[in-house]
Amino acid sequence: MTDNKEYYICVTPFFPTPKKWQGAYVLDQVKAIKRNSNYEVLVFKTCTINEKQEDYIIDDIKVHTIKPLLMPSYILNGATEGIIAKMFVKTLCKLNIPLKQIAFVHCHTTNHAAFGFGVKQRNNKTKVLVQFHDLDPLTLRNGKWAEKRWNRRYRARKSINTLNRADLLICISEPVRDALLAFPYPRKGEIYPHALNMLSMVKDMPHITPQKIYILNNGVDTSIFHLIEKNEHKETTQNPIETRRNHTSFRIGCIANFQELKDHRTLVEAFNLLIKRGHKNLSLSLLGSGETRSEIEEFLQKNSIYNFVEWPKEMYHENLPQYYHSLDLFVLPSYYEGFGCVCTEAAACGVPYMICTNQGAAEYIPQNEAHLWTFEPKNYIQLADRIDYYIKYRPKQHLCKTYDIDILIKEFLNFLKTL
Repeated sequence: MTDNKEYYICVTPFFPTPKKWQGAYVLDQVKAIKRNSNYEVLVFKTCTINEKQEDYIIDDIKVHTIKPLLMPSYILNGATEGIIAKMFVKTLCKLNIPLKQIAFVHCHTTNHAAFGFGVKQRNNKTKVLVQFHDLDPLTLRNGKWAEKRWNRRYRARKSINTLNRADLLICISEPVRDALLAFPYPRKGEIYPHALNMLSMVKDMPHITPQKIYILNNGVDTSIFHLIEKNEHKETTQNPIETRRNHTSFRIGCIANFQELKDHRTLVEAFNLLIKRGHKNLSLSLLGSGETRSEIEEFLQKNSIYNFVEWPKEMYHENLPQYYHSLDLFVLPSYYEGFGCVCTEAAACGVPYMICTNQGAAEYIPQNEAHLWTFEPKNYIQLADRIDYYIKYRPKQHLCKTYDIDILIKEFLNFLKTL
């Protein structure tokens, strides 16, 4: 490692491994920072007690795995911050990383901010960045004991103190920023019962007063996700999927884990309504897994439309362009969505998307086109109307912001110079 080089350190619980692709958007972010700066970029991925701890390389990025003393199931989360900070500094010293040359510690989630403050205690010039990926920036709803009032309030107090000390808070979307600044109250338009209940327990707590805040949308690597030429498409042996050019039905797709807040029910009810309206040449492709899949399958069978639905196997992130290229329309029905990278990935592949109002990637839709591409949460009739209109008239989708990861990161790096 170069003696005089400044270091940009990423500490995250989300990062792909050779076997699992969760956290691909963080990998894309790290790669873009490395491409567009002169920093020595280092990644530290936290793992649980039960996970095997071994360093690895993915896409030419060296990943150091660490096992911090995080409280199990988020019980009294934050109680071990001091120990975590000291352990991390020891780890850096063992790797011969000079603390005086660490410019930034980019901590993904509030729970990981302690790593950054450990470095800042030794080098006051180090800037601590905390990034949020969720509409629950303080992660108060997570963990076995999350419903306990005493636990939630303790965690909230610790998080507020942590976030007020950070040099920069990074939000992946405007809705995430709105949720952060509205705390301890719900953001405008919030309907998720679990989130409303969570906030009701801490409504007497102070607001977060960030030193600085920045919106860094999850970007798309356009060297991977892009329009394809006629002869560019390649089939994979694991997941052979037709392109739009090779199938005759109008294919609607969705990539999301099967869980309550992803709300597949609204999508399949809209799909069922379209079939009843006479759209027989339709197909629906649902990619994902989770606890609500059986409920969705039961609905499809009950309404005799199961045969209209395809269930592609889950695939590596790098193979998703092939999936997007098989679609005519992408729909993300989530009503509690921080961003939704799948929407902008679809758009990069030339596939328009529909999303709930006031959620993540809805901010990319111009106001004068909101009536075409956004729909009210849980309103399957409105969603069916939107899809019906698109099938008949095929309006072109325009986005009002860039999703190119390199452009987004260059702007972000320029902003960091102002800290």
